[in-house]
Amino acid sequence: MNLQRRIDVLTKLSALLNKEDFELVKNEAYQYNNWFTSDYVDLTVDSIKKNFLDSNNLLKWTSSYQIPDKNTGKKIGLIMAGNIPLVGFHDLLSVFVSGHTSLIKLSSKDEVLMNFMINKLTEIDPGISDLIKTVDRLPDIDAVIATGSNNSYRYFEYYFGKVPHIIRKNRNSVAILSGNEPVEVLEFLVSDIQTYFGLGCRNISKLFVPAGYDFSELIGLMNRNTELKMHNKYMNNYEYNLAVSLINKDEVLQGENLFFKKDPAYISRLAVINYEEYNDLGTVTDRLKIDKDQLQLIASQSGSLTGLSIELKFGETQNPRLWDYADEVDTMAFLTSIH
Repeated sequence: MNLQRRIDVLTKLSALLNKEDFELVKNEAYQYNNWFTSDYVDLTVDSIKKNFLDSNNLLKWTSSYQIPDKNTGKKIGLIMAGNIPLVGFHDLLSVFVSGHTSLIKLSSKDEVLMNFMINKLTEIDPGISDLIKTVDRLPDIDAVIATGSNNSYRYFEYYFGKVPHIIRKNRNSVAILSGNEPVEVLEFLVSDIQTYFGLGCRNISKLFVPAGYDFSELIGLMNRNTELKMHNKYMNNYEYNLAVSLINKDEVLQGENLFFKKDPAYISRLAVINYEEYNDLGTVTDRLKIDKDQLQLIASQSGSLTGLSIELKFGETQNPRLWDYADEVDTMAFLTSIH
């Protein structure tokens, strides 16, 4: 299967995601994992179709690399996360386009949707069954891409350290506010925080705000999200984490479906957004440059406060493109180096 055929297969996949059977698989995915609501699955798939499966984007992306025209026979192990719908699809797509064979250990949280996508690819071209395989173990691989937690990172390093690898661990995303953002900009920030229930590494988990910042407008916008309020698992987390913070006498600002906690940490619990006040924006940008390796993204109104490549405008965090790589590690450059 040559490169052009691989690209053609991916563009054809886009059309299949409009079929009625996709509606059925969304229901199955939700029954299997209640975090995967229909709206959030639709959001993910729309983004994949627009950014990953568009022929122009695929050609633009692949033109930057020396990709083998024929399949290489190299076996690439993929250990996928499952925190948000189809979060591992970009890795699968990258291995497929690069001409290698994928041996995929699926996350138990995202088996339904990932298997559906793999089956659809095989419907387009049955030969893909030899190129994309799901497995329980990765005994014989030429390279590995593994995504997990800080704890699993050490495990992956131990087992896969001797083969070429990309191993990802926890990273968090932060936002910087000036205090002068209009309401329409704050609405974008709310989306960056609350989409996918805040479970993604591209979701904002920490705010830097000017000293004395008034949270009332931001909290009011967040309170509008009725989907969060109606989701039992989410609200159980909200109520539990709020109770713990109140018992600990943390400094909190409470909304109806989320609360802000004064905390210097980048990582926060579900339904909690940490915040930190600043007097000098320069000290914030200097700190983020030092801590860049702990961060997935930085968001701001302008998207250019820090000068770092991981900074985006509010509202852009959940819309990654083919060339937006997790942890700023170029997956395709890595894959094309495997000979």
